[in-house]
Amino acid sequence: MKHTEEFRINSHDADVNDVVRPSAVLRYMQETANLQFESHHPTLNELKRDGKAFLLSRMNMSVYSPLRKFDRISVSTWPCEGRGAAFMRCSQIHRDGILIAEQVGTWALVDLNTKRLLRHGEIEFEFGTDEMLELDMPVRFTIPRDLDMVLVGERTVYYGDIDLYGHMNNTNYPDMLCAFIPSMSGKMVARCSIAFLNEAPLGETFKVYRAENDDGYYFRTVRSDGATGVEAEIVLDEI
Repeated sequence: MKHTEEFRINSHDADVNDVVRPSAVLRYMQETANLQFESHHPTLNELKRDGKAFLLSRMNMSVYSPLRKFDRISVSTWPCEGRGAAFMRCSQIHRDGILIAEQVGTWALVDLNTKRLLRHGEIEFEFGTDEMLELDMPVRFTIPRDLDMVLVGERTVYYGDIDLYGHMNNTNYPDMLCAFIPSMSGKMVARCSIAFLNEAPLGETFKVYRAENDDGYYFRTVRSDGATGVEAEIVLDEI
């Protein structure tokens, strides 16, 4: 079942190009999903009280046209048929009836006490499913093994980065990675794919590695314990 919300873009979501940052685009989609949960049982708070939470494991987002401050947008989101422990959710943003951006996310429903992944059917949700989107990028990507990933900096997780569970919120990653691109002047993120492999908790300092490809950049973050945090591909376009 699709759920739709109307928003007016916050002026603080725009970057130096007067284009909405990729993290903000993702937040409008996830806020709409959160509002769908809020109007159906179990809500996200009810899941949390029961010791359960959704964690994003993979995200693919395509942005076809720039959003700008004060734009009025319609955001729709819906769960799709998943398999096993994979919960799929799709989202779209329209402006004046024109498709601006869309996203497919793969989520895991985790028992926070046992760390066990819950499977479809173990919890019944009031909303049903709808069709899966077909984006212009593969659901999965692989950083080539022979690619020379260069250390471009470090990033510490601070108070403003974290969510209710004490680790960097997934919506912060696109902007964080773009901060390690040499220049975003005159450019926007057209496609963004992120695999979330390990959490980055408050106080963690991780290394950021980058490699350039034909259309943009590959990224990998590595925690202080040597574990990979995220792997990502970001494709840029001229504004």
